[in-house]
Amino acid sequence: MSIFMETLKEPLTVCFSQNAYVQETGEKIPMGYYKLEAQKVNEDNNLYYIHLFQGHKLIAKVPSNVTDNDFGMETINFAKVIPYDEKYLKIIYGSLKVNLEAKVILE
Repeated sequence: MSIFMETLKEPLTVCFSQNAYVQETGEKIPMGYYKLEAQKVNEDNNLYYIHLFQGHKLIAKVPSNVTDNDFGMETINFAKVIPYDEKYLKIIYGSLKVNLEAKVILE
């Protein structure tokens, strides 16, 4: 169950302009638009996943790190895919409850 989407009127969406994959699972992320949802894995620790959906289909679960960084965003709720370096893309996600960052590998 997502603890974040309940407070948002519109889901957060991002665009992947290049194919990527999740290093930990090998799940492929084809270029395209995705709805993002953050899910806390365990109440006892700060382990979260960023779920990437196309329509109602879950495409990938990306392990993420909790951060205090708001990445200079001007809104409380945000999501963005940004280049990290030649090998990685960074996903940033923010809500009233948590800010997350994760990396995926470019194909």
